[in-house]
Amino acid sequence: MVLTRFASVLPLLLACAACAAPPAGAVDPSVFPTYAPFTVLVFFSPGCHCLAAHDARLVTLAGRYGARGVQFFMVDSEADGDEARDQAEARRRGYPFPVLRDRGARLAGEVGADYAADSVVLDAGGRVLYHGGIDSDRNDLH
Repeated sequence: MVLTRFASVLPLLLACAACAAPPAGAVDPSVFPTYAPFTVLVFFSPGCHCLAAHDARLVTLAGRYGARGVQFFMVDSEADGDEARDQAEARRRGYPFPVLRDRGARLAGEVGADYAADSVVLDAGGRVLYHGGIDSDRNDLH
């Protein structure tokens, strides 16, 4: 059985809104369209095959936790990113969450995201509670 870090850490974060000192870093929560107790950011590149391998799990997680007040966003920080292309790709992949454009990679810099599929969980105050991979599944990443 594959241990999935992201999928297993999200319930813990939901159960413990006041966890011990989170990792360094904070994001201004006003940059997101709505307020939520938790925000999940997954950094996005339309051509990333690793990210594509996680699409079904991301859709499942958004469905499971969206009803519990967790908002999900894909974030395109690529220099040549394009909003129309991102939205078309989100529809093609069946994402039930938007792709945000991160011009100048400012958001990526604030949370330390370097690659597509980097995932970050923020609390309502914008503090980074988790930063890492979507999960540790290596079976689908070929």
